[in-house]
Amino acid sequence: MERNLYHYLYLPRAFDRIVGLLEGDIAAVLRDATQDAATHAEALTTTLHADLGTLEVGREVRIEVGALEPLGARAVRIPVRWTAARRAALFPAMEGQLEAAALSSDPPLTQITFVGRYRPPFGIVGALGDAMAGHQVAEATVHRFLDGIASRISALTEHETAAVV
Repeated sequence: MERNLYHYLYLPRAFDRIVGLLEGDIAAVLRDATQDAATHAEALTTTLHADLGTLEVGREVRIEVGALEPLGARAVRIPVRWTAARRAALFPAMEGQLEAAALSSDPPLTQITFVGRYRPPFGIVGALGDAMAGHQVAEATVHRFLDGIASRISALTEHETAAVV
């Protein structure tokens, strides 16, 4: 049983500037966003986290990043996939797209979206575990992942926003 995830947020930043950062070195943006020291340009290893009340769940993952694809004049998509760095068969692999779309140029506003899917391991037993808590972990992980990317983009463009004010 495949499960879908969708999370988005808005950044008060110029679309063209965000795309420039993503085109320049998406691996660095992801690495910096997740606070990892890996330096491989095409794939990196990091730790994704999910907070569930007082319990924090973390798993080291390998993130594979595809090429940036234009979706018309004011939107882009980047394929992203992550798997557990160790014992990958025990954890679901996430496949999805990181998307950026211009909503407004004055004032600047860009929507950042992650659309993904995963399949819990272990068939019916995995589906049961996913229904009990696994899907919440996956949702929290995606939220934290996207929030980290937005925070890193905001930090890289902070001086540009301050100069406009």
